[in-house]
Amino acid sequence: MSNDRLKAFVEKVGSFKDVSYVAVSSEGLPYMIKGTERENAEYVAAVASSLYDRINELTMALNLGKEERSKIYYPEDYHMLLFKKDNFVVAIKYDFAIDKLIEALTNNLLKGIEVRCPYCKNDLSFDVVKCPKCGERLPFTEPKCWNCGADLTLKECPHCGNLIYYNGQKPSFIKLLIYKLKRIFGG
Repeated sequence: MSNDRLKAFVEKVGSFKDVSYVAVSSEGLPYMIKGTERENAEYVAAVASSLYDRINELTMALNLGKEERSKIYYPEDYHMLLFKKDNFVVAIKYDFAIDKLIEALTNNLLKGIEVRCPYCKNDLSFDVVKCPKCGERLPFTEPKCWNCGADLTLKECPHCGNLIYYNGQKPSFIKLLIYKLKRIFGG
């Protein structure tokens, strides 16, 4: 089950245009790689485990505590996020502009947050939607837009188009009626 969620995470996040690669390694061997910079990703996957361990050694030596995840900042506006999931080390290189999005999707993976559409049963935990007001990209699991504060508690499933809550629950008939009337009359 956990391995399937990790694969789903890698497939979704690795397909973003702002992500250079997602590299997953197990015991120093590349396990899964997705993205445009495959050669770099293979190298990072090979050293990710020792890099993660070394960063944790340094933070412990400085009495900063054990890190759940580590972020490396590149000078050309890229970040790399390193974290451990079970016995895998995951490295994601991405554009700084989607930092908050990557953090939220990573939280969904690490905390085991799973949201399924009650109609089509698809996993929406790593799906991304756009705010209808400002166009900001957000995880499906967010109830409000980070940028403009728009209420996004009720949204369409990206797979089947049915209206559901951000946490995967079905809305009541009255809620659906109010939502549709607001859309018709611009409220």
